[in-house]
Order: sequence, then structure tokens, then C-alpha cells
Amino acid sequence: KGGPLLATAHLARGAAAIGDGRHGDAFQHLWPVFDESDSAFHRFMRWPALLDLVEAAARSGQTSRLTDVIADLEAISGHSDPPILRLSLACARALLAADDHAEPLFTAALAQDLTGYPFLRARTLLSLGRWLRRRRRSTESRSPLRESVALFDALGAAAWSRRARQELRATGEKVGRGAPDLRDRLTAQEHQISQLAAEGLSNRQIAERLFLSPRTIGGHLYRIFPKLEITARAQLHDAFGDRVGD
Repeated sequence: KGGPLLATAHLARGAAAIGDGRHGDAFQHLWPVFDESDSAFHRFMRWPALLDLVEAAARSGQTSRLTDVIADLEAISGHSDPPILRLSLACARALLAADDHAEPLFTAALAQDLTGYPFLRARTLLSLGRWLRRRRRSTESRSPLRESVALFDALGAAAWSRRARQELRATGEKVGRGAPDLRDRLTAQEHQISQLAAEGLSNRQIAERLFLSPRTIGGHLYRIFPKLEITARAQLHDAFGDRVGD
């Protein structure tokens, strides 16, 4: 198999496509990580990426392709119960449910202990708010959407905060611009490096493109992470999902 670097590249491109509203493209980027016959398949990196795949499938009419994937992950969760997988599956069930059954599944997902997973909670609240609004329950949708905006702001997930604000505005509520964009803390070069890393490029690939050494790129990323208030390279696609490809 291609290992974590190849999987990370696919996941970053998929997340960026979701941020752009290109859900069909997102599914094509994400699917190889979940396909055991593909060189990008990665057994463990599927877990935190599950909601990306489910959202991409649900919004591009490809949920029928998820049956075996969900069954496999449900079996893993039943035997070993890794928290991120269990919580992601709870949210995925709500996203995949028929309209008549979705609401109690959203309630069940949000009843889980999501204390250590604020991004997952924010994303589930956003999905619930969107679901309620599109069923003409705008007044009810505002509470989960407000909470999702607050959580995304606190996390510095600017692209996701903008999505939540758009949904909240669509309910008729006036919404402010929100928290300052953490990306404004970066120098021009740091911004360029961050965007390339968010696209899934390795340090060596970024170095070749910018005529720098891989060690220099690593040093820049070491300084970039605290500025963006993130701790892992994979979080860059949340911070830059709306700018990847600019």
C-alpha cells in the first residue's frame, strides 16, 4: 500500500473539495483511502475521515457505495471501540438516514460524550442545523447553527465557520463576521507553505517547488502550527480548505 503520505494527500484534497462545495470531486479523492484494493487505502486513517466521505457521498448521490465500508467500520467499532470511530459512526448514521429517521439519530449522536472532540460536535451541529432548515424548521435550526459557529470560531476553523454562518444567515438571522482569521498571523511565505501542505504535498515536494530545503520547510511548519493553533499536519486542510488551489 502507499502508506500514510498517499492517504493524507487524498484526504487533504477531499477536504478541500468539500470546502469548495465540489462533493463529487471530494468523493473521488476520498474513496481510495477506503478502498482496500487501492494503493491509498489506510485502515486507521479512515476513521477520522469517515464524515468527509459520508458528506461527500450524501451530497453527490453516491451513498449506495458506502454499504460495505460502513459495515466494516461498524464491526471494528463493535470489537475495539476506538472513540473517534464510534463517535464518527454515530454522526454518519444521522447523515445517511432517511428523513423520517434522521432526527433521533442526530439527537443520539449529540448525546455522545464529545468533550474531547469539539470539531466533531461542531460539524454534527452544522449538519443538524442544515437538516432542520431544509425541512422549513428555520427557527429550530438556529440553536445548533449558532453553537456550531461558536465552536468553529473557537477552533480557528475559518472555512467551516463561514459555512455555518452561511447556513445561519439562510434562516433569516443576522450574523457578524466572526472571529479574526488565524491565517492572518502568517507571513506570505508561511501562508504559501501552509497552502501547499494543505493540498497534501510532502515537505520534500514543497521544498522543490519553492527552491528551499525540506529541513527549512519543516522549520517553517514548526512555527506555523502554534500560529494557527493546531497540533497536526492533517488539520491544515481545515484551516485552508477554502483557499486550496487559489
